[in-house]
Amino acid sequence: MHSNIKNNLLDEKCRRNKVFLIISCLMFVLFMAVGLGFSFNDLVPSIVKARSYSRSECQVVNKHIETGCFDEDCYRYNSQIWWYRIWGDSFFFKYVSPSGDNGDSDGSSSDSSSLYDNGNSTSSNDTSTSSSSSSSSSSSSGCNILNNYCVHGISNVTYIDRYGNNISTSISGLWSSDESWVRHYTYRYSVGYTFACYYNNDQPTEVMWFPPPYYNNGTLTLVVIFDSLGFILLAITIVYAVKYYRSKRLLEASNQLPLYLPINNIIEEEEEEETLLDDDNEDEEDDIPSQYYQTNDTPSLQ
Repeated sequence: MHSNIKNNLLDEKCRRNKVFLIISCLMFVLFMAVGLGFSFNDLVPSIVKARSYSRSECQVVNKHIETGCFDEDCYRYNSQIWWYRIWGDSFFFKYVSPSGDNGDSDGSSSDSSSLYDNGNSTSSNDTSTSSSSSSSSSSSSGCNILNNYCVHGISNVTYIDRYGNNISTSISGLWSSDESWVRHYTYRYSVGYTFACYYNNDQPTEVMWFPPPYYNNGTLTLVVIFDSLGFILLAITIVYAVKYYRSKRLLEASNQLPLYLPINNIIEEEEEEETLLDDDNEDEEDDIPSQYYQTNDTPSLQ
């Protein structure tokens, strides 16, 4: 009975380890599959896309502010800008307009001198652009109440690509209803000076002021989380695999033990008992006193 209880405990332990092994293995596969999915669907393409851009030095030829009256909100027209459709506006706010909000900036050109070594240009082009933007600001009254007055800055630049070609193109800024903010990010790039810019190797006319992100930060975070959990589950899977195979071997050994060893033990024990009984009988016969034995000899008469 003690052997049966032991076998039942081993069997229960083996089953429990097997269940935990299956669960941890499935969860490991699931988390690693999700992590690899994010890697190949989002992270790797973002890295490849970033590598398709090169850095150069763009010289600002001239710049101007484009205005218009639109039926919808101004930010909706950012979808017409090629780089906005790829990365949105977060990197523009980070590198081009560090104030971060298209309404907080006061549009003063003195702020940009601390951010760019070249400072601000005092050329006639800047003066003419400033006067034209001031006149365009007053033209906002030309939009009726059903339309929105929207502006955005455009810088015409030239640069030399990695093949030595001289490329002329324009860099567009974000649309906004706040003209002072637009003037601020436009005037940071002074006419006649060169600034770091980034162009598309496949489309050299696609140029922007901010560097492309080397990878998608959100996707990288998800990949790290899921892969870390996957490796933790892998370690747990290995632990339960070792426990399962150990308990399985103990159970198999325990189940095989009654089939062979006990039979031989019983036979040996029976033989030993018979031998002991024979020895006891012989000892008892030897211990009987001689006077208890009856003899046929009759006493002789004196």
